[in-house]
Amino acid sequence: MKNIRSASVNFSTYSPAINVIGKAQNKIHETIRFDYVILAAMIVGMILRLWRLDSAALWFDETFTASWIELPLPQMMRVVLSDNHLPFYFLMLKAWTAIVGTSPEMLRLPSAIFSLLTIPLIGAIAWVIKDKTAARWAAWLAALSPYLLQHAQEARMYTLLGLLAAANTFLLIRFVTNKSQHLGITFVLINAGLLATHYYSIFFIAAEFLALLILASNRWRFWAVAMAVTLAMMAGPVLAAKYLATPHAGGSYQMGIVALPGLIWSLISGYTLLPSSAELHAEGPRAALTYLPLALAGFVALSVTSFAALRCLPKTHWLPLIIICGTVILGPFFASMLFDVGNNPRYAMACCPALLAFVVAGFPNTMNDRIRVGAAAVLIIIMVSASTLHLANPGHGREDIYGIGEWLDANVPIEEEILVTSDEMATLAKFHWPQRHFRNYPSGKTVVKRSGADDVAAALPFGNANRVIYIFGRTWVSDPNDALRAALTTRYNACPGIQARGIEVLCLTPVKPVMNGH
Repeated sequence: MKNIRSASVNFSTYSPAINVIGKAQNKIHETIRFDYVILAAMIVGMILRLWRLDSAALWFDETFTASWIELPLPQMMRVVLSDNHLPFYFLMLKAWTAIVGTSPEMLRLPSAIFSLLTIPLIGAIAWVIKDKTAARWAAWLAALSPYLLQHAQEARMYTLLGLLAAANTFLLIRFVTNKSQHLGITFVLINAGLLATHYYSIFFIAAEFLALLILASNRWRFWAVAMAVTLAMMAGPVLAAKYLATPHAGGSYQMGIVALPGLIWSLISGYTLLPSSAELHAEGPRAALTYLPLALAGFVALSVTSFAALRCLPKTHWLPLIIICGTVILGPFFASMLFDVGNNPRYAMACCPALLAFVVAGFPNTMNDRIRVGAAAVLIIIMVSASTLHLANPGHGREDIYGIGEWLDANVPIEEEILVTSDEMATLAKFHWPQRHFRNYPSGKTVVKRSGADDVAAALPFGNANRVIYIFGRTWVSDPNDALRAALTTRYNACPGIQARGIEVLCLTPVKPVMNGH
């Protein structure tokens, strides 16, 4: 017993040191924020992002990515900048594919990795603004998000934009909530990456500046230099847009501010619960009516959780997220009103981390709050359903390139010339079937109108051939009223063709003249 007491006394003499070690361990834990539930979300998120990664053929925008990175570096830079893009993502992808090759899976893998790394950052944002439970929910929503998932499976720059925005949203939130003392070189470098990734990152940076002015003006000495350097760096994209980019930046559905609800809905549901591009161009806003009941339920649920988040969070915690979401979502709409630039739900990627972290802050702490439990359940069901639909058909709404390619191989000799009805479809065709011979008809960016459709059909170039194979795809660009197709099928006989998702192949033969007396 004496030895035991002696050991006890000796042990107590080291208690101050043990307390210090314990405090250090707690501080490390507080900094790293390691959590097995968040790790599980990352594992599931990784599986989902890699699932059928190469299932869908490269779609229109991805064919540009694949073509550009094959160019010599100086030429690639010129092409990227002249086509209204910024080079950071393409430089990274060019270096990556030089090692692993340019298969669809390898082209898309960096996007999957960027999206995966975004998951713990979104959890960290929620942890800072609320608690560990919110962080877990945020990580799982990020893992299951159909919006993040679809972008993770395409070879474009949007998941890199989301990752960088998530990182600086985390740094900004820590600063304005007094969990860090200053914004320094890391904040500046991430902003530099944003400004070299996408033009519309300027709206995210404007939101950062606005949040700092409102919430940390009395601490301006600790962020002014970082923000000043960032604002100076914005001159680069501005000058590129003015002197290097083409006059027309992207495209839009000409729906104006009417598209705003659909954009917000896409951040929750992705694109499987939205009209396809063809449906939007053909029907306009009416194409959304099919999805309206589900969208209304989602908006009600989103409103409930958002209102709850506003009530339970301090102003310093929710206001930066609201500023980021509002500026990033609305900024492109104002830009499209002032300049000839496009608008697309993809451009809102920079606010997705802030939105998910804000939404989960309004999730219930107990099962007794039935309204908030119901709202959270609706959002989760929508996101899981939309992600399931995407994984079942990763090429949702996009052209069935594989199906058409198999038909061409079986029915059209490799040397036979094939007509294509739009520049966009010609780009897809020439990329996916480079060994074949294609000809745009009518040439250039001609838009066939009803008044001229018969003349275009009458001049169909048969030459010495006994048939014409004519690919109709992305016809909202060249034949928006279906006038040319109607004129062709009325004037000529049909031989067997094929109709697949987003593409129709017409096979047409000349009409034999009718002889008198026969």
